Amino acid sequence: RSTPIIVPVRPDLEWTIDLRPGPAPQVLPDPVALRTPYGELDIDVERHADGYKITGRFHLVPGLVAPEEAPELRIFLVKSRRALERPLEIP
Repeated sequence: RSTPIIVPVRPDLEWTIDLRPGPAPQVLPDPVALRTPYGELDIDVERHADGYKITGRFHLVPGLVAPEEAPELRIFLVKSRRALERPLEIP
């Protein structure tokens, strides 16, 4: 890549999924906390007596990413996508 990547200003994505009433999975996934100069991803899963709750936040830092930093930006985006695609429960 020979030109910078423009990361436009976008609002942060924040979500809460409250899965109650119902049983929580036997094993909850580990929380996710990715912190890079390009953005952040946080996912937390809380067990409750009558189910569980997932909270998350995704933030991209707007601006120009130099061509030599493009691989690090890609690594952050790929790790974020994989964390968001992972299943919470095994049927």
